[in-house]
Amino acid sequence: MFYRVQLEAAAPKYDKLPNSIGYRLYLDDEPQMIPFDIMEHDEDGNMKIIGTEEKEIHFCHYIDVPELDYKDIIERIIRHEYSVCDELGILRQREEKPEEFKVYYDFAENAKKVAKRATSDD
Repeated sequence: MFYRVQLEAAAPKYDKLPNSIGYRLYLDDEPQMIPFDIMEHDEDGNMKIIGTEEKEIHFCHYIDVPELDYKDIIERIIRHEYSVCDELGILRQREEKPEEFKVYYDFAENAKKVAKRATSDD
């Protein structure tokens, strides 16, 4: 999956891609406080660190989709993480490997939430 990094504001639900080729759909939004050095020039013109400050940065996974279709979005998110063979194997062995199934299930449920958010009108 790909990442988008954005300073001080949460990512939107999606952005329209140029030339009407589709949409960039943001899957999550994880804000983190990252320290940055505050620098200034000394009398010789060299940079020196005079302190640090923390800024909130948002890290987001994203995928590009041709249209905002609920089922297509879910399929693309799941396929980005799991192949058809992987998915069938997890489903087939869900009783033998319940923890692996739980990870898959939670991922698929989150994909549904993302798709619903992207296709809602609000």
